[in-house]
Amino acid sequence: MQNEIIDIRRINSRGISRQAKAEGIAFATKLGDNGKNGDARVTVYQLGDTRVADTNGDPIWEEQDHAAFAELLKTEGIKL
Repeated sequence: MQNEIIDIRRINSRGISRQAKAEGIAFATKLGDNGKNGDARVTVYQLGDTRVADTNGDPIWEEQDHAAFAELLKTEGIKL
């Protein structure tokens, strides 16, 4: 998958949108996803220097929980 630049307003996550706004970030880079649809979809973005997984619940920020982030990527088969 080729990385895609996305307007933050297109990301359906309050947590990600709020953090991006606080940091003055208007665009994110989509790094990959698990290929699923609906609530099962997990998408990983790069916001500035930080990677975050958009899930059907709260986003998982790599810098806040390296182990949970790595485990999610492994479980969902997301290769970055």
